[in-house]
Amino acid sequence: MALDQSTDALLKNLAAQGGPALHELPVAKCREVFLDLVRALQGEVLPIHACEDREIAGPNGPIGLRIYTPAIRAASCCPCSYNFMVAAG
Repeated sequence: MALDQSTDALLKNLAAQGGPALHELPVAKCREVFLDLVRALQGEVLPIHACEDREIAGPNGPIGLRIYTPAIRAASCCPCSYNFMVAAG
């Protein structure tokens, strides 16, 4: 299966940097480098005011959900994200 274009471009860019592969680094350094990469890719992180776990009724039982409330709210928008997790049984 081929990688999507953005992932392929990211991996080629990382390889072109000339440094060692992540698996070649000591564990602590690998974690540091990976965390720096994640921070660079994700952009600004908003502080969280609250995190609440809830359940809603589903066709085969309750469905768990987590609600994050940002500490700073913008008057012009309300971000929303849905992430469905399915557990294999």
